[in-house]
Amino acid sequence: MKLALVSVDNIENLPPLGLGYLASYLKKYANFENTVIVDKEDQVKRLRKEKPDLVGISATTVDFAKAWDIAKKVKQEMDVPILFGGFHLSAQPNIMPKEFDVGILGEGEAVLIDLIDNFEKKGSFEAADLAKIKSLVYRDGDKLKQTERRSNIQPLDKIPFPDRKLFKMKEWYLKPARHTFDKLSIGTSIITTRGCIYNCVFCSQTGFWRGSMRFFSPEYVVEEMKEITDNYKIDMLRIMDDLFAVNKKRVAKIAELMKKEGITDKVELHVFGRTNLVNEEMCKYLKQMNVNYINFGLESGSERILNYLKNDSVTVDQHRNALALCAKNDLKVDASFIFGAPGETEADIKKTFELMRNPAIKSSMVFQLTPFPSSAIWDYAMKRGLVKDDMDWDRMKAYVGNPDLPWLNEAMDREFFNEKMAPLIREEYKKCNYRHGQLKVKWQYMLNPLLIKRFLSNWKGFSREFVFRLQQKYGKKEKAPEIDSEETAKN
Repeated sequence: MKLALVSVDNIENLPPLGLGYLASYLKKYANFENTVIVDKEDQVKRLRKEKPDLVGISATTVDFAKAWDIAKKVKQEMDVPILFGGFHLSAQPNIMPKEFDVGILGEGEAVLIDLIDNFEKKGSFEAADLAKIKSLVYRDGDKLKQTERRSNIQPLDKIPFPDRKLFKMKEWYLKPARHTFDKLSIGTSIITTRGCIYNCVFCSQTGFWRGSMRFFSPEYVVEEMKEITDNYKIDMLRIMDDLFAVNKKRVAKIAELMKKEGITDKVELHVFGRTNLVNEEMCKYLKQMNVNYINFGLESGSERILNYLKNDSVTVDQHRNALALCAKNDLKVDASFIFGAPGETEADIKKTFELMRNPAIKSSMVFQLTPFPSSAIWDYAMKRGLVKDDMDWDRMKAYVGNPDLPWLNEAMDREFFNEKMAPLIREEYKKCNYRHGQLKVKWQYMLNPLLIKRFLSNWKGFSREFVFRLQQKYGKKEKAPEIDSEETAKN
């Protein structure tokens, strides 16, 4: 029997570790080794070649339409059951399309073992059998039914490292790429936690993890780092946890073990943190780990809007204090900002611009507030008739000024935002991202055939960025965009 796990994310230059965990868990606890991972390629073509007995597809809301399209094509060509999992299904289990035979709710490792065992014994999925397995969505005739959710795996160390041998690491991932804003590096990723202790209004993951946060032990984390650095020649490691810098003692222990294993001198790290958790001690331990980059979800420079987006869990002063600490400790900051919240005014946007101009922020990402299922802002949008369960999910692209996104801010005219504010936001974003000067490239990367191929396919984009960086570093500084309105003047 062969299982094919399909990733539908064709953009991210990091491997789909979630599928790697599923494969390694099956191997360890079910002695099931015939798993293939289909990734960064024509998925249907690869499935046609592999001829699997069972297909599993995972997707977020953004990628749901792509996952559904693959499922339709697979059903047309192959007589195989299709499993569906990921954040979108857990948020919308009541509308699983008919092309998916069984859905997995929440964490999938233990559920998949039960499903594989059932399928190997019976050769099919029957409603009576599925009803006995926890954390499922399945069909009984024409009706969708759900089983009770099972507890999350404890402790996390029970889950073996993701099976990176199933990824085409050299072909797809171990090549020069923009893992950080100021240089090209060869890197990969690791996950050291699951879940988050906070409940931001825009976050759709709360329902998936059910408000919990679990940690791989420092020993587990450093052993996985050692495996990665022993097997792959990398100089950058991105820790993809939503919130890595949360526990000082844990970070300190990881730093200690990394130094002991000789990992600190091999790679630099990029992590995600929260400004209300950053202090001198945390910065010290991060630097001991050779963390050079930290990402903050700053979201807004307006206290009122920030309180709304982050549920009163952080302040703008804490943002500024954390940025000052990072600058002092040579931690380079990239940050995300969200525009279009209910009640946001021009004055609020101006305050966010002021925060974006903080010199400690070396790079930024800007988004328009997007109501994803199972988030609090989804409930807000649903009550106002702006979204529905069976909507066109291709609309849910979070770029600023997207005319197809549900408009959530009744305090501002949508046309005004798209025509006047969105261009200003994009201009601020561009200036923030390129003000740190030229992109650093190791000379040996210049001869890398994969990098040359990327350059030739997008030489115009590379050239435009290069010219803009030179202008920002050596040319006349452009005046920051102004917001001219009565409301701004009043504030």
